[in-house]
Amino acid sequence: MLYERTKMQQDSTKVCASHRKDFDCGIIGEKLESLKMSRSGFFSNVTRLQGELDVLLQDLSNYEEASEKTGALDEAFTKYLEFCKRYISEVPCTEDYQAEREEAEAKFANLQRRKFISE
Repeated sequence: MLYERTKMQQDSTKVCASHRKDFDCGIIGEKLESLKMSRSGFFSNVTRLQGELDVLLQDLSNYEEASEKTGALDEAFTKYLEFCKRYISEVPCTEDYQAEREEAEAKFANLQRRKFISE
């Protein structure tokens, strides 16, 4: 009986060790997915504000409101950039996530160029 229990514990330890990486990847994957969804929400806000600003800029009488909207858009874009940096910092530097990390870094560099050009 004692031998059976010890053997069962050893087997479960081997299983746990072999699935540890999968488990860690699962947790990291879930966290990254959550961050992606949040990042999408920030981007959606930027897109919405851009659309509203485009409509306001069609009529010069909306100058005051457009000016306020421009400030809100700049703030939203800055928050989006900050969140992109946070996302990149959370992506592990491993082969499993290399493509995702490179894609996120490329998008961030492009966004930084856009922000710089617009200022």
